[in-house]
Amino acid sequence: MNQAISFSPVNTLYNALQFLINYFTFVNLMELISFAYQQQATRYYVEILILLPIDLGTIAL
Repeated sequence: MNQAISFSPVNTLYNALQFLINYFTFVNLMELISFAYQQQATRYYVEILILLPIDLGTIAL
Protein backbone atom coordinates (compact mmCIF):
# COMPACT_ATOMS: atom_id res chain seq x y z
CA MET A 1 0.00 0.00 0.00
CA ASN A 2 1.48 3.29 -1.05
CA GLN A 3 -0.79 5.57 0.90
CA ALA A 4 0.27 8.58 2.87
CA ILE A 5 -0.53 8.23 6.53
CA SER A 6 -3.47 10.42 7.46
CA PHE A 7 -6.08 10.36 10.14
CA SER A 8 -9.13 11.36 8.18
CA PRO A 9 -12.39 9.58 9.01
CA VAL A 10 -12.51 8.09 5.52
CA ASN A 11 -9.03 6.60 5.90
CA THR A 12 -9.92 5.23 9.33
CA LEU A 13 -13.06 3.59 7.96
CA TYR A 14 -11.10 2.20 5.02
CA ASN A 15 -8.49 0.71 7.34
CA ALA A 16 -11.18 -0.81 9.56
CA LEU A 17 -12.90 -2.32 6.53
CA GLN A 18 -9.62 -3.76 5.26
CA PHE A 19 -8.91 -5.24 8.69
CA LEU A 20 -12.33 -6.91 8.87
CA ILE A 21 -12.00 -8.31 5.35
CA ASN A 22 -8.54 -9.71 6.11
CA TYR A 23 -9.67 -11.12 9.47
CA PHE A 24 -12.73 -12.91 8.14
CA THR A 25 -10.83 -14.19 5.11
CA PHE A 26 -8.21 -15.65 7.46
CA VAL A 27 -10.84 -17.19 9.75
CA ASN A 28 -12.70 -18.77 6.83
CA LEU A 29 -9.46 -20.14 5.41
CA MET A 30 -8.55 -21.69 8.77
CA GLU A 31 -12.02 -23.25 9.03
CA LEU A 32 -11.69 -24.77 5.57
CA ILE A 33 -8.26 -26.19 6.36
CA SER A 34 -9.49 -27.56 9.68
CA PHE A 35 -12.55 -29.15 8.06
CA ALA A 36 -10.44 -30.75 5.32
CA TYR A 37 -7.98 -32.11 7.89
CA GLN A 38 -10.81 -33.47 10.04
CA GLN A 39 -12.39 -35.22 7.05
CA GLN A 40 -9.05 -36.75 6.05
CA ALA A 41 -8.29 -37.89 9.61
CA THR A 42 -11.76 -39.41 9.94
CA ARG A 43 -11.34 -41.27 6.65
CA TYR A 44 -7.98 -42.72 7.76
CA TYR A 45 -9.47 -43.73 11.12
CA VAL A 46 -12.36 -45.53 9.44
CA GLU A 47 -9.98 -47.28 7.02
CA ILE A 48 -7.87 -48.50 9.94
CA LEU A 49 -10.96 -49.77 11.76
CA ILE A 50 -12.05 -51.64 8.65
CA LEU A 51 -8.62 -53.26 8.28
CA LEU A 52 -8.29 -54.36 11.91
CA PRO A 53 -10.09 -57.56 12.87
CA ILE A 54 -11.14 -56.25 16.29
CA ASP A 55 -14.42 -56.78 18.06
CA LEU A 56 -15.55 -53.22 18.82
CA GLY A 57 -17.59 -54.49 21.75
CA THR A 58 -14.38 -55.16 23.69
CA ILE A 59 -13.00 -51.65 23.21
CA ALA A 60 -13.90 -49.01 25.77
CA LEU A 61 -14.46 -45.88 23.70
